[in-house]
Amino acid sequence: MKTVLLGIAVLIAACSQPTATPTPSSSATPTAAAPSPTQSPTLVGSYAVVVNNFLTDGGSTYTVSIVAADGHLAASATARKRTVPRVQVGNLSTSATTVYYLDGDSDVRYLRPDGSSGLATRISLTAKHVAAFAVSPDDRRIAVSVLDFTRYPVGTRLYVEDLHGAGNHVELFSSRTVMEYPVGWHAGRLVMAIGLNVQPQNYFDGFAQAHGYHVADAQSGKQLLSLCAGVDAYRPESPAGAECLRLPNAYLASWDGGTRAIPMAPKPDATGGDCPLVGPLSPAGVIATSIVSVTQGGCSGGPGVILVTAVGGIGTQPVISNVGPVGWIDATDLVVDASLGTGSSTPGLSIVNVNTGASARIQAPGFFAASLPGGL
Repeated sequence: MKTVLLGIAVLIAACSQPTATPTPSSSATPTAAAPSPTQSPTLVGSYAVVVNNFLTDGGSTYTVSIVAADGHLAASATARKRTVPRVQVGNLSTSATTVYYLDGDSDVRYLRPDGSSGLATRISLTAKHVAAFAVSPDDRRIAVSVLDFTRYPVGTRLYVEDLHGAGNHVELFSSRTVMEYPVGWHAGRLVMAIGLNVQPQNYFDGFAQAHGYHVADAQSGKQLLSLCAGVDAYRPESPAGAECLRLPNAYLASWDGGTRAIPMAPKPDATGGDCPLVGPLSPAGVIATSIVSVTQGGCSGGPGVILVTAVGGIGTQPVISNVGPVGWIDATDLVVDASLGTGSSTPGLSIVNVNTGASARIQAPGFFAASLPGGL
C-alpha cells in the first residue's frame, strides 16, 4: 500500500480592515506599577515551556516549568488559577529571555531558566473579567486584552503600555461583541487571535488556539491584516506563521500577509480524496507531520513523525515513531507527545533533535505551551 501522511500547513487570508479608533490615555491606566525585574542575562539555548493543571486538575493552582533541550527541568513555579472557570484562553507569554505568566487574575509574574522570578506588573480587573497578554520580545511593552465574561458574546478592551511602571499607556480597541487577544509581537506589530465567541464547548488542559488572526499597529491599534478569516488554528503560533485549517484544505500563513496552500497527500484507500499535511510549524518554516492510519482518519499505515518543508518537499523516513508532534522550541528541536502515538509504554513529552534523532524525556508533567526564546 502506498504510504501517505498527515501534516501541517497554515493559511493567511490577508486583507486590511480598520478597527475602532484608538484613544491614547495617560490617566486611565488599569495597571499598577511594579518594580522592574533584575536585568536578564543572555539566554543560552532553547527551552520548552510546559504547563500542568491549567484547567482540569490540581485544585486551585497550576505549574509553569521551563525545560532545557536535554529534557532537564531548569526552573518551575506554582501559581493560582483564574477565578473565572473554563476559560481556555492562554495565560502566559514569552519574550526573548523570560516567561511571563498569570498568578491569579491580575498578577503577571516572570520566571527565567536561571530560577530568577518576581512580580512584573499587575492588571486591574473587576469580577468575571479575564486578562490575556503578550510581552514584547525586548521586555519593554505589554499588550493586554481585558475580556468581559459577564455575558456572551464576550467583549474586549485592548491596551498597550510599558511593562515596568505602566507608563505610555494607550487604549487601542474596545468592543462589546468581539473577542480577541494578543498572542505575540511581530516586527513591532501585534498579532491578535480571534476567539471563538461562544459558551465553552470543550474543557481540556490546554490553551485554545485562534479562529483567525489580526495583525495590528501597536501604536494606533489600526488593523493592518486579517489572516485566516473564519478558519481554525489548532497549534501554537510560530515566527514563520500559523496553521489555519478547514478540512479538506489548509494553508500556511505568514505574519506579513503571504499565503501558501500546504501539500496534500492522496489517501491510499478506495474512498479517494486527499489529506492535508498538518502539524506544528518550525521557526524555519518546516512542518512536523503525524503519520496516522486510515482507520484512525489519517492518510497512511502507521504512527510516527516526518518533516515537510515549506516549499512542499516531503520526508521519506520518520524521524521518530509512536508519537505525535506538538510544537518546536527552535529550528531543530521538536516536542512530541507519546500519548498521541501507539505502542508506547512511557507516555509523556519528549524533545527530539530532528537532525540527529536524539531524544530526551521532558522532566516535567503537563502540556507544551510555548517556546523560549519567544516572540513571533
